[in-house]
Amino acid sequence: MDFWTELRAHGPASDGLFFGILIELVHGSSFLLFTGIYLALDRMAVFDKFRIRPRVVQDAKLTRSTIKEILLSHTLTVPYIWLLVWPVMSWRGVSIIGPAPPLATAALQIIGSMLTEDFLFYWLHRAMHHRLIYKYVHKQHHSYKNTVSYAAEYSSAIEQSVANVIPTYSGPVLFRMHISTLLFWLFLRMWETADAHSGYVLPWSPWNACLAIQGGTARHDFHHSHNVGSFGSFFKFWDWAMGTDADFRSHQRKAVAMPDPAIRAEGPSASVTEAAGDGRKDD
Repeated sequence: MDFWTELRAHGPASDGLFFGILIELVHGSSFLLFTGIYLALDRMAVFDKFRIRPRVVQDAKLTRSTIKEILLSHTLTVPYIWLLVWPVMSWRGVSIIGPAPPLATAALQIIGSMLTEDFLFYWLHRAMHHRLIYKYVHKQHHSYKNTVSYAAEYSSAIEQSVANVIPTYSGPVLFRMHISTLLFWLFLRMWETADAHSGYVLPWSPWNACLAIQGGTARHDFHHSHNVGSFGSFFKFWDWAMGTDADFRSHQRKAVAMPDPAIRAEGPSASVTEAAGDGRKDD
């Protein structure tokens, strides 16, 4: 008997509950692991040279609110996945037993999931910035102007369901992933989003390895600090194709020309920052 079939044989009677528990085990442990790593970097001045902007002390009240929301979110993950996500997975034939697929198959499915997630995340995230939606759905996530890893999951329930769950799980549904591939994909997704919110451009990070095509940490940091454009996640294609990274590219050129941290922290222009402040840049 293979590992996954053996594991299932010792799990709960419900396939959905079994699936939800596995998802939260990987989701929760990955979140703690990568959040812990990036928070540890904050305590070591030797890594300050990799910071995008000067170190800041996060608001204590906001931090407490974030911790409470994250704890509640992770508490509800198992029933949420069990009751809402698993039925779709089961309908598509996602397997929770049987041997893992060949590495080549798993790799192709993960690349396909990255492309799928990036496409859906770009458009759903961009929609969250519409002036009729932003205040009620996405503004909470933008409470953090200076990003920090644990803020990756500080968002409203509607945003979590629409802009995070749908893009993340659409690839596995589309490609009928085996549970082993799906869990590794979730691990990578948690790593990428923690990195994007970390405030560090680490030279050894795989998410900053090929910025010719990747989104990278600097883009998402800019999105939070200026609240305009740069809506993608894994890749920059859709921002480039739709012209929504023009302000970021202008900001980067300015930073290169005047490489002072105070200047790097400035906005692209007063008019852009003012329009973006309430999420109305894309309406």
